[in-house]
Amino acid sequence: MSPRLASGLLSLLAFGAAACSRSSTPALVGAVLGTGGGSVTVTDGSLADTSVQVPAGALTADTLVEIWSDSANDKRDTTIVGSAARFSPNRMMLTQPATFTLAFDPARLPTGTRSGDIEVAVRLQNGGSVTSLDPTAVDLTGGSVTFVTDQFATFWVTARTAFPIARYMPLNDGDFYEYEDNNRLDVVFTDTDPNFVGENVWRYAFRLPFFEQTGLYLEASAQTGAILWRGTFDAPLGNPADQQVLADAVELLQSEERTGDMRSEDYEYIGYSINLPAPPSPDYAGTGTLRIAIVGEQSLQTPAGVFDPVVEVELTTSFDDDRPRTGGGTTRLWLAEDVGPVQIQVGTNPPQGLVRASVNGFTLPRN
Repeated sequence: MSPRLASGLLSLLAFGAAACSRSSTPALVGAVLGTGGGSVTVTDGSLADTSVQVPAGALTADTLVEIWSDSANDKRDTTIVGSAARFSPNRMMLTQPATFTLAFDPARLPTGTRSGDIEVAVRLQNGGSVTSLDPTAVDLTGGSVTFVTDQFATFWVTARTAFPIARYMPLNDGDFYEYEDNNRLDVVFTDTDPNFVGENVWRYAFRLPFFEQTGLYLEASAQTGAILWRGTFDAPLGNPADQQVLADAVELLQSEERTGDMRSEDYEYIGYSINLPAPPSPDYAGTGTLRIAIVGEQSLQTPAGVFDPVVEVELTTSFDDDRPRTGGGTTRLWLAEDVGPVQIQVGTNPPQGLVRASVNGFTLPRN
């Protein structure tokens, strides 16, 4: 061997030794895979059974494929439920997708987690942005997900955070919320309202400028903890009330909601005119659709202070009745934990932030 070649090899070995010495932890497992494909699997530790199955033809040359332990990024709307695994060569593109299996800890799953709540977080480089992909299979009991992608990166398993809706939409008799532009929301527990005599319902009344009032009749389900929608009313003070009563209660908010949830509920209703002291009389009938979307979690600043976490809910209605009349609209609620609606937007009007409130005997803002 020539002195120059020997010197080169020694330099290369020295560089390799230095690189190894700078690495805080070695790869968990590694193997050279060629054009025929193959698999690499972690055998122990928190990432035991984490693996990649590379199909034939996905690699164009012999490649050292390794799995390393890595760090996971925390972000809103999700709970990290497993250790992060970095598959290297990092950011390498395959000519065909590989199948990855990633382990997680079932004990870290939020209560009520469903298979559809599970996502795989993806980060291409340290400090880089985090995206996500949907797994092709989820084992909630055994703690593993399977997914397919054509790029090596760092992956970890997350579960969408569940929001216990009773904490975000408390219903207490006498609660009130005052918003910008003199808007107000009053919460009243009643069993004497027309068409609900003898029934326990919550009147969620939005009082707007010029003394106009509109709102919802709600019911808290004792069985599931969900918030049910029973009807609506549009009643300028001192004038006859237009009250719409649903034939069957509609689940406005489930007992647990998650970011990205979206569903539609069809309903039938009867419209009543109330001319006190005369009893309510049915005037018309109609059908409608309510679309509920859980937009996301955020921190929100209002005149009453900063609230965190806040869940944004979008409610969109459309209806058609035999008066005849058609219509609908969108209302957005920003619900803060243990407080309720700290911001409201009706239609295309500007959002109205909370200025002052009384919730379960506590006054906001707190001095």
